[in-house]
Amino acid sequence: MSIKVHLFKVNKTESSAPFETVLEMIGGNDALHARIRTVNKVELRIEAIQRHEHFWLLDFVQIKMDHGPCRASRDSGVTGFDFNAEEGFGEETGALYHPNSGYILIQYNH
Repeated sequence: MSIKVHLFKVNKTESSAPFETVLEMIGGNDALHARIRTVNKVELRIEAIQRHEHFWLLDFVQIKMDHGPCRASRDSGVTGFDFNAEEGFGEETGALYHPNSGYILIQYNH
């Protein structure tokens, strides 16, 4: 089995806090709604953060409110899912951030 990952350089802007500071702030908050951040107009929620000596491991989810997969089988037609208000499909993926190099590896998940 293989996975695809994308490599990105984390850049700090004048108005932003260091990435490690943001990770510590999010990781220290148990409230799920407080773990949501908007990245390139997409809302992502950090599900889990693990800090290690030389890197960080991240697990995050994008909640899709407007579309998602369906239920299907060989013997029945396509059916949807019933959700409660504020529920949707979650697309989950992981990342590894290396602060010394400033790079983050993000698992390609499609």
